[in-house]
Amino acid sequence: MEIKKLIPDPEIRNWTGPFDDKNYYFNLGKEQSEKIIQWLSIKPDQKILDIGCGCGRIAIHFLDYLSGQGQFIGIDSNKELLSYCVDNISKVNNNFQFKLIDAYNGVYSQDGKLKCKDIIFPIEDESVDIVIMWSVFTHMYLADIDSYLKEVHRVLKKGGFFIASLNLYNKFISNQIKMGKSYLDIKYRVNEDSYSLDKEVPENGFAHNEEIVKEFYWRNGFIIREIKYGVWYSKELVGEFHDCIIAQR
Repeated sequence: MEIKKLIPDPEIRNWTGPFDDKNYYFNLGKEQSEKIIQWLSIKPDQKILDIGCGCGRIAIHFLDYLSGQGQFIGIDSNKELLSYCVDNISKVNNNFQFKLIDAYNGVYSQDGKLKCKDIIFPIEDESVDIVIMWSVFTHMYLADIDSYLKEVHRVLKKGGFFIASLNLYNKFISNQIKMGKSYLDIKYRVNEDSYSLDKEVPENGFAHNEEIVKEFYWRNGFIIREIKYGVWYSKELVGEFHDCIIAQR
């Protein structure tokens, strides 16, 4: 099918990033989806959960990949973006479902009623093969990441894979930022293990202590299979922007 027809209007897609250029929006989603499929060896008949699905930037690129047995579930805290997904993506394939979690976030869902520690994903235990979480942990406090990891572990099948993008912080990256060599100027200290782009609204962009993040994964029952480091901390590099952790339950 011609999935370019599913590119939302600017007032919808710009909720999820600076996407005035619809071709950039489409091509970035295509590139990231292809990487996810390759890195996780996703099979066409698997069940995928996309947490923070937005308006379906990644979802649309699975329409031509998943078979009739495959399923794609997107969850998000933005009702308007989910409505777009239901009215446009689910309409062409009812194996693609979208569900609301009424989560609070200081940037993306200030009207949300639930704190992260109180959220239960509307997904059955051990029912999904793959969990995707793109540009979500980059906007969450460490304690909230810990809460989400517990929920991801609950819904993921044993042996299933989980990929999340985030910004990992260590001594090398700290020096990069101090020397002005980083794309992202994540310099405001939030606490002992976290820094932010924005002193007033930290959720605009976090970097978290790499060792603490790893500890959270292990403590919540995940095996970290690979870390693919991004280029956010170096203006000299090109490639995937954020760091990506690939983990297995």
